[in-house]
Amino acid sequence: LAVVEVFADASGSDAGREWIELRVTASEHVDLNGLDIVVSKSETGSMRRAQVTAPECLAVGPGELPVIGSSSDRAANGGVAVTAVVPELSLYDGAELAIDLHWADDVIDVARVPAAAPGASWSVAGPAVEGVANDDVQAFCVAASGGVFDGQGTPGCPNVCGVGCLDSSGCVRELRPAGVGELLLSEVYANPPSDDG
Repeated sequence: LAVVEVFADASGSDAGREWIELRVTASEHVDLNGLDIVVSKSETGSMRRAQVTAPECLAVGPGELPVIGSSSDRAANGGVAVTAVVPELSLYDGAELAIDLHWADDVIDVARVPAAAPGASWSVAGPAVEGVANDDVQAFCVAASGGVFDGQGTPGCPNVCGVGCLDSSGCVRELRPAGVGELLLSEVYANPPSDDG
């Protein structure tokens, strides 16, 4: 598992609206049950701990992007589809974060995330080595695309740095702008009868 996107500072109240997206880097299904999440401020070391404790199996498969949030109520959490509810999940605003994933005594992943940008997530985009890339705050980009939920970011969808557009799957994808000569102006209607408006 690797931390690939973090939404730590919602516009307005953060209550129930913060979330962390993971990517399953395993080659088979894994269970999120029992996963410990330790969030600490890089500067001060202040720490908060939360654990996935659902009674039902929370199995996720290779390449999936499960979202862990403190509320599954989409009307209250900004419209995010949450895979695992962890009511005590609470992130810090305005501080660089260290997010560690543990299962028992094993450290699963360590991510270093820049200080929260209000209303936008930070995400790692690119190769399937997020578990290494996310060790460095420079690997994260601030989200600039909306449409998936009430903020900017891509919970449950592949990450996009920069502005994207919603595709038919309901996820944001990168824009594919036309290059020189790839769009041609082919017709113009400049003067309708009577009013042009």
